[in-house]
Amino acid sequence: MEVVNEKWKADNYKFIGKAFDMQAKNMLTGNSLLKITGEEVTDSIDYELSSAGGYGQLRAYDGSTLVAGNQKRGFKMVVTPKEWAAEIQLKYKQIKNDKLGHTKKVGKGLATAGWATVQAHLLQAYANMFNSSVTGGDGKAFAATDHPVASKEDSNRSYVVDTDAGTYSNLITTALSGAAISEAKAKGARFVTPDGQPLLANFNLLLVSPELEATAAKILGTENKYTPMQNPDDATNASNPNAGMKYLVIGGGADGFTAKQWAICDMDMFKEYGLKIVYTTKPTVMKGQPGNPLIQSFVGYADYAIGWADPRYCICSNPA
Repeated sequence: MEVVNEKWKADNYKFIGKAFDMQAKNMLTGNSLLKITGEEVTDSIDYELSSAGGYGQLRAYDGSTLVAGNQKRGFKMVVTPKEWAAEIQLKYKQIKNDKLGHTKKVGKGLATAGWATVQAHLLQAYANMFNSSVTGGDGKAFAATDHPVASKEDSNRSYVVDTDAGTYSNLITTALSGAAISEAKAKGARFVTPDGQPLLANFNLLLVSPELEATAAKILGTENKYTPMQNPDDATNASNPNAGMKYLVIGGGADGFTAKQWAICDMDMFKEYGLKIVYTTKPTVMKGQPGNPLIQSFVGYADYAIGWADPRYCICSNPA
């Protein structure tokens, strides 16, 4: 009687890992959405995403008496990574017939599944910007009309609102147009930081639903380039007030922005304080449980969650 030799399993993990890495690289290279998404890596059970604070402006100095500064703080969102996994099995006969073909297929498939899961959850986070039941550190949805500007102190990781600092709105209901973008920019120009200083955000990126991509191209020009000396809302051939902005489509399948939703953001500051992925483990592949000599198991695995620190660098529109 022939005894099955489990040496057939020896190199499979290496081949699957190589295929996984190559597919992951291919997916990440062309993923524009991940390029504007910040990330943190932690070994802790949770992670605090913090907005910026400050001490306001310097006070007049009379040459002898120093005036104490007063710190103003924003808010923190506590994010708890969650595990995601899927098991794929390779069988002895499959490998005996076509080792490289099946290992490549499994490695590529698990990489696709891992990063596709991250992408889907990120698009769902964009959809939830307008969901009042999904709140950040200030107790409000990402897009809200009454965000508190600053906090006083934290109490058991919850932040006490500084009511004297006032509120701000990063939610509008205007349909997308060149004029609407300009109005949103003007609104953002009045935003202040938690310590009352001008935010000075550069709202240089337009986020649109798939249905609004044609409108974005008309406003800003094809291939993310503006149309020189042409305002799409003006028949007099006036210059485009949004020249130089780029746009990005936020949607795939049933996830992302709905048909009329759009937003503008400061690309750099949004990556720092907007939607951010907190990883304990980025998508990877691992060996599964041993046992059956005729089966080898591989597991695609990831451990992460998505949150945000400060929504004031993004103005969102949710027209009726």
